[in-house]
Amino acid sequence: MGFSDILKSQKCRGDDVKNKISILMFFFMLIGMISLTSQAQAATTKNKETAHINPADIEIYSYDGRTFLGTLSTNTYDPDSVFNKYGLYGNKYGVNSIWNQYGLFGSDYSITSAWNKYTLTPPILIYDDQIVGYVSANKSLVYSFHPNALWKLAKSL
Repeated sequence: MGFSDILKSQKCRGDDVKNKISILMFFFMLIGMISLTSQAQAATTKNKETAHINPADIEIYSYDGRTFLGTLSTNTYDPDSVFNKYGLYGNKYGVNSIWNQYGLFGSDYSITSAWNKYTLTPPILIYDDQIVGYVSANKSLVYSFHPNALWKLAKSL
């Protein structure tokens, strides 16, 4: 017995059938909207939970991945942070510092430097064992962050 048979058995007139169909359609639309709203809320909650990244978990390595160059930790006392001016990776004299203008990773001319505007082998940003970007003054590189923009990037996470 189908829907139309039920309506006929109750001896509904044409207007009554239209009204009942309209009410049923409204009811189904309302259920659908409630379902979509709850799904959207669940997705939003999931995105908020996964969206937070600890900047200390983002590491900088030489392009070949062999030399650790520090983290993006915003704790300026963190010994591994590139923002610790007294640490190995944040001071301007450190051998493996992107701030050392005479070093391999901070010179304007070294092909491995974050400051070389033409390099194709700048330091890499690693998160969760994946390359997520580059630290480079080269504006042509996709997913590159200028060294001067690293603090802003780290604070935004």
